[in-house]
Amino acid sequence: MSYQPYYISAFEGESGLNNYYEPFLIPEKAFTRLEDCYCFRAKVIKRLGYQLLGRLRRIITAKDFVNKIDGSVATFNLLTQIGISLADEPNATLQHGTTTKIVIAGGAGGINTTLTDLGNGTMSISSALEISAATINYNTGVLTLTFVGGPYVASTATFTGDYFPGLPVMGLRLQEQIGVNEELTLAFDQKYAYQFNSTTNLFEEYLPATATVWHGNDFNFFWSTNFSTDGTTDLCWVTNTQMTAAAPNKDPIRYTNGAAWTVFQPRLDPAATSFLTNAEIILPFKGRLLFINTYEGAPAGAVLPIDNSTHFQQRIRWSWVGDPTNDTLGYDSVTPGRGGFVDLPTNEVIIGAEYLKDLLLIKCERSSWKIFDTGNASQPFDFQKINTELGSESKFSLVPFDRGVLAIGNYGITTDDSVNVSRIDVVIPDLVFNFQNSEHGVVRAQGIRDFTNEVVYWCYPSSGDDIIYPNKILLYNYRNNTFATFNDSFTCFGYYQPQANTPWNKLGYPSWYEWTTPWNVAIDQARYPKIVGGNQQGFVEVLAQQTANDPSLFIYGITFAVDEPTFNIPNHNLQSNDVIKITGIIGDIGTGTVAPTQMNGRTYLVNRVDESNVTLKYYDLSSNTFLPMYPDLSGNPGVADVGNLYFGGGVVTKINGIGITTKVFTPFYEEGSQCRLGYIDYLFFKTDSGQVTANVYVDENPSTAINDPTSLQNIGLVGTNIVNTCPENTTLIPYQQNQNKIWHRQFIQTIAQNFQVDIGMTPLQMANEEISTQDVTLNALAFYISKNARLVQ
Repeated sequence: MSYQPYYISAFEGESGLNNYYEPFLIPEKAFTRLEDCYCFRAKVIKRLGYQLLGRLRRIITAKDFVNKIDGSVATFNLLTQIGISLADEPNATLQHGTTTKIVIAGGAGGINTTLTDLGNGTMSISSALEISAATINYNTGVLTLTFVGGPYVASTATFTGDYFPGLPVMGLRLQEQIGVNEELTLAFDQKYAYQFNSTTNLFEEYLPATATVWHGNDFNFFWSTNFSTDGTTDLCWVTNTQMTAAAPNKDPIRYTNGAAWTVFQPRLDPAATSFLTNAEIILPFKGRLLFINTYEGAPAGAVLPIDNSTHFQQRIRWSWVGDPTNDTLGYDSVTPGRGGFVDLPTNEVIIGAEYLKDLLLIKCERSSWKIFDTGNASQPFDFQKINTELGSESKFSLVPFDRGVLAIGNYGITTDDSVNVSRIDVVIPDLVFNFQNSEHGVVRAQGIRDFTNEVVYWCYPSSGDDIIYPNKILLYNYRNNTFATFNDSFTCFGYYQPQANTPWNKLGYPSWYEWTTPWNVAIDQARYPKIVGGNQQGFVEVLAQQTANDPSLFIYGITFAVDEPTFNIPNHNLQSNDVIKITGIIGDIGTGTVAPTQMNGRTYLVNRVDESNVTLKYYDLSSNTFLPMYPDLSGNPGVADVGNLYFGGGVVTKINGIGITTKVFTPFYEEGSQCRLGYIDYLFFKTDSGQVTANVYVDENPSTAINDPTSLQNIGLVGTNIVNTCPENTTLIPYQQNQNKIWHRQFIQTIAQNFQVDIGMTPLQMANEEISTQDVTLNALAFYISKNARLVQ
């Protein structure tokens, strides 16, 4: 019997990730694995990479040294000298470059010179009379000085420069501005607030003159809201709800008008016997400001913030209809018509809140409620329970839509329309149970809606991966109701509006051909809202911007030991067999023979040591293999040496592949026959130099692909598991160069009961940038099959 095509395309409904049934029972367009790619407008596309917006950094200007310089001490830690607590900021690093200046002024008999950072670990010296050499380690902050003569009069010193605290991003929130469609993105880590300077294209501390510091843990995420006091001036209200630390390290609610931060702890009665000290959620509703899941207490004297608070986890408290900053009248719950509160009749904790049309939805741990307006000024709000079994455990997972609010709940991902709460993740029923519960894992799950790409992202930490911070993204395409997962690490999400059009050199594509959107497309214009994500090291990235990722991790230290170098990358979230690229290393050849800068610009295979350390093998393009970084027995020189010195600057780029695993196809089960699979055709969008690995598995054996040439079971194999996405033979088929899409044929020639196809990238393909930087778009599949002998022989 001749082969007949079994054609599959239009990956829309009944597609995407599906683990509800056994793989042979799911729909033909569904996938048992859909990783780093997703279904979008009838295609399966590789997810776009992220573009670095910036790292959270602080600018230090003329900061006095703690100790004076007198020529008797040759080394100083600049970070501790300017008052940085390494206990609070253990991964703080200096930003290398010419902005770092150390001015030493000792007067007569002292040291009088200015040291200016050259960006390579050395500093220029304005006067070499007292100091002949100065070197700097950007990561440790150690400044090493070589003195000439002496002793000298003790000399004062000041530091000017920038540094990265290296703390996890704990919030990316919007502050309303006066202009229409104009919001400022405020970024927070555990201690500081930041804004993005569109002139320098760098982050800098927000309102540094106020010296405002927060004291949160790495799970105290920032909540904010905007509410006008007079109809014209918006105040941004912020809290991280850090109430477990001892005073004065509890963090109160604060609000800002863009000029200063103001502590907000209003009295709740005329006699000032009780104060609102904090709240998990702050939202305006019906002309009042609501504080949900509150902390309330009486002051010990007049000292604020208040230390002795009681936590009312089911409470919803509101202000009067007036100036919400009025601490005398605004929250008076004794006088009718002013402030007040209601407690939900449940023992569950209020977790989240979100608007739905004219209502406010409230999510408890295992139930859902709604708050509505009563029209009674004395008791303006009432509540009603919507669902008794589906709530939410993740405050920042709520994503609003006009017809319902999505949330990560205790038993699944749900939608709440104020009447019914139902699961939307029936096709992946077990995934939510794989979210990590330890290390405050449920608190770390956060969601955001991407209006441009019509998807929702949720970051989450996956159980079993020995990590603290989220290392996965769950994508939900709400147009075709499909799911996929990404291997990305983000602690939180937010929106960002660029102040200028995207320049050509920031488009992030390797060639003009790869950039398929119109040159004046709206998403590249000023103030078009983009999705940004912050990670565990203080990097902020713009999502879905280009074919490859930008750097997202920094290398804190490199130990050049005898066996192999160990790279200290704090909380890297990398796993063994991941592929990365290293750039930016600054160092010295030391006693070695190979400069450490030789490590820059190369790709590497990761071996995970622990949560903050890895060892690497580098990719050698000529041999298409991974090799040791030190000279090996065959005499390969490697790219590093045991005698090297590392001064900082190194950053890591994560390289993502794809993972597409089809259902188990059983074309002739109903007829009791086996299947002869002759070949498979793949319709890909054309790339310049791309390829994928397509393995075929048969007879419910997922461990050995029948077309894998590296398997000993496949000796004498005809064909290959490599499928190109680029033109294959321009001499014989020259017109392929001008095609938008190309059919690529893979020969299989097997007889089996069933078959399954896995399309992905090997570590070697990911390490080869000519392959990994190419787009992958699958439009259709065609299996050429015929019926064979009976099913069971």
